[in-house]
Amino acid sequence: MVFPLGQLFILFIKQASKPIANSVKTRAKSSGFFKRVCSGFAQGYHRMEISWRRKGLGLSSAEKIQPLKEETAIMLGAELLGEVVVYSIATSIFLFEWSRRYANEEIKEEKRKQELDAIISRISELELQTEAQEAKLRNYERHIYDLQDKNQSITTKLFGGGKKLQS
Repeated sequence: MVFPLGQLFILFIKQASKPIANSVKTRAKSSGFFKRVCSGFAQGYHRMEISWRRKGLGLSSAEKIQPLKEETAIMLGAELLGEVVVYSIATSIFLFEWSRRYANEEIKEEKRKQELDAIISRISELELQTEAQEAKLRNYERHIYDLQDKNQSITTKLFGGGKKLQS
């Protein structure tokens, strides 16, 4: 189920960023600076593509690669620039989501750590309380034994050296 949602998300990003890319393309075609940038970028892309094709086909790459016509280079450069805009927007959104998710995970981990520290602290408190109660219990037991001894002593004085009282 995740894969179709991922495709839908990618399609949404592409469609949402197309108007921005189209605006960039239009400006690139009309601006002198962008014409030079797009043309140079497209010519470089063209040379790289042709040389890769030649190497893939096992042909010699020593032959000179014919440059694209100016208008074709501007169109290709503007198209490439538009795609760069689309993928830049998609990458930015992906990185934003990734960092947000990472931050949320860190927050959750910190919360778990604090809860664990609170549990450990509570266990330590309970151990101290248990030790204190055990000490009181031993003290009470000693006190009971002392009272039993006093009671035995009093009984012996009152009734003589006869029988011991049953506990």
